[in-house]
Amino acid sequence: MEILRIEGEEMSQFSESLEASSAVEALESMLVYQLDYFEKKGKEIVAHIYTMEISAHRGGAQLLSVLPLMDIITDIIRKAQTSKELREDLDLQQCAMLFLSLIFSYSLVWLSSEEHRTLKEIALDHLMIEVERMKL
Repeated sequence: MEILRIEGEEMSQFSESLEASSAVEALESMLVYQLDYFEKKGKEIVAHIYTMEISAHRGGAQLLSVLPLMDIITDIIRKAQTSKELREDLDLQQCAMLFLSLIFSYSLVWLSSEEHRTLKEIALDHLMIEVERMKL
């Protein structure tokens, strides 16, 4: 979990470096960053992280409490709404959870798959479809 905390700090630093981008570009970059993060770790490590999360029985999502992805995505969506890049009627928490759910779901498909597609090949198109759906 300490390694994940450190990587959460790196994730926050990456998100801060996206300030020059449009909010939608920042959202897309953050989603790609997470897919790359899992691919970089590899199937064995990601499976171990999920196993720790499932077996923790601590009454809450430890992974989400350590990795700031939910907060980062929520903040980016808020900025995209303010800049009129995404619809204002979107619920921030629901949209952020949708993206996290898709990433986690597709990563489980990737983990259980015997084919050799990358996680980005499996998930990226659908994530970008959801971004487009949220635009004005």
